[in-house]
Amino acid sequence: QGLYATFTTASTVGYGDMAPLSQRSRLLAATLFIPLSVLSIENVLIKIVSHYIGKSTAKAEREFLRRSVTLDDLENMDFDGDGEVTEADFLAFMLVAMGRVDRDAVVYVRKLFRALDVGKDGRLMKEDLITLAKRRLRSKRLKRRTRTVEASDTNIQ
Repeated sequence: QGLYATFTTASTVGYGDMAPLSQRSRLLAATLFIPLSVLSIENVLIKIVSHYIGKSTAKAEREFLRRSVTLDDLENMDFDGDGEVTEADFLAFMLVAMGRVDRDAVVYVRKLFRALDVGKDGRLMKEDLITLAKRRLRSKRLKRRTRTVEASDTNIQ
């Protein structure tokens, strides 16, 4: 009887043939039993669906990785448009093609890398970060000086 009540409540069928009689039972059902029953059933359904989606995604990835690389793929791999496909281009293409990241994320991360690569040599080094920190410090000092000059100009007028 308890299992029957759980499934009819959690599935929101609620045939009406069973109902809490006392005020205390109704309060307990409304605040605890019904929400927990629905969440439990939801959790089970999510696990079942996730399992099947995971299996189909893994199968699609395996099939994609087994296929040959085409000329169209090679053109699409060239993220920066320089006519060459580097290991980084290949990696980015594969991650996008397998649905692990979207193309916009790859473009954003590449722009971020270029902004951090002060030496423009395709590598991040301590010197790049030190140079960036010095530039930021100079920029802050310049802004402070500009504000100070503007404030003194305002006071003079």
